[in-house]
Amino acid sequence: MKEFRTASDSASEGAPEPQPAAGAEALAARLLALEAELLRAQDAHLRAESDLQNARRRAGKDLDEAERRGEARAFGSYLALLDDLTRALEAASVAGESGPLVDGVRLVLTRAADELARFGVVAIDPLGRPFDPREHEALLAAPNDDHPAGHVAQVVSRGYRHGERLLRPARVIVSDGPAPPAPGAAANSEPGS
Repeated sequence: MKEFRTASDSASEGAPEPQPAAGAEALAARLLALEAELLRAQDAHLRAESDLQNARRRAGKDLDEAERRGEARAFGSYLALLDDLTRALEAASVAGESGPLVDGVRLVLTRAADELARFGVVAIDPLGRPFDPREHEALLAAPNDDHPAGHVAQVVSRGYRHGERLLRPARVIVSDGPAPPAPGAAANSEPGS
């Protein structure tokens, strides 16, 4: 039997057949390029995710710090009020005053201190303890027979903490140790005088 060929069959015979090796190389190169692009995209995604987490952490820290500053400002005003009430009671005591007005001031001071304690604010009263520059502000140093050198001899105003954070250092007078004897006192204590 004789084969019949069409015009299209004869035209396709003249064209060279595609080389399988050249097509495979092109596909392999394309695959490598796509894999590299995928790795770059994954790296960019991981970096963006990391940046987002860092931004969230920074925003959280900034928010906490802003909250702490606001609390410190509010507590600072409140602490100044407590100082004024304390000085009023001390002045009344020195003047020998008593009565319902002094009792009322004492009650307000106690309630205010209780309210601060409810918020976690505690007073620092370092009388007799070693001077600590992280918690105390030394106003001056003076001789003191009751307290050794380097210890707090007098508290001018209490310090306060809110949790672990110092709201205000205690303002103190630090002892230089016992007062030196007066010049005349040493001459009187010599033997044979």
